[in-house]
Amino acid sequence: LNHLHHTVPLGSRDWMYMNGIFWSVFAMVLIIAKNKSESFRKSLGWGLGALSLLNFAASNIKMFIDNTWYIENSLPLHLCGMSAFIAAYLLIRGSQISYEFLVYWGAGAIHAFLTPEITNGSSMYNHLEYSISHGLIILGSVYATLRLGYVPRPGSWWKVFLYTQLTIPIIGGANYLTGGNYMYLCQ
Repeated sequence: LNHLHHTVPLGSRDWMYMNGIFWSVFAMVLIIAKNKSESFRKSLGWGLGALSLLNFAASNIKMFIDNTWYIENSLPLHLCGMSAFIAAYLLIRGSQISYEFLVYWGAGAIHAFLTPEITNGSSMYNHLEYSISHGLIILGSVYATLRLGYVPRPGSWWKVFLYTQLTIPIIGGANYLTGGNYMYLCQ
């Protein structure tokens, strides 16, 4: 059991700060990019994708420094961890299939953002890192739709669902080897 695990209570001051700041930034990004050139919108998307990667790197560096990086729970093997990389790839390189994964997996990020469970403790940094990583998953799919012109292809939800099933034995194997509970398959 992770002794650093921290749940942010719904409606608490921290929850209101996390959501208020995120939804404000979310709206500002969409408004700023609304009537800009395609080049500007792509550049802004690139910046958001780079932020997702930098956030991941900074989080792992901080965990190593704090001695809180554990193979059982620090690998990016939850849907949100994988989605953060998919968001970065989509926003930096552009990809229809990554867009579709992000759209459908992003629903989990919305739930995670509204009911945050932070695995590395209750520090301000951990709240910020959590908000950035989950927020960019949500923002990435909406930004790609509204500002980069992506649209899910007919039947794409079914393909994403089937491909997602292929992750289960891989993540299950990782859980077996690490003693972890990635994607909450073990408990």
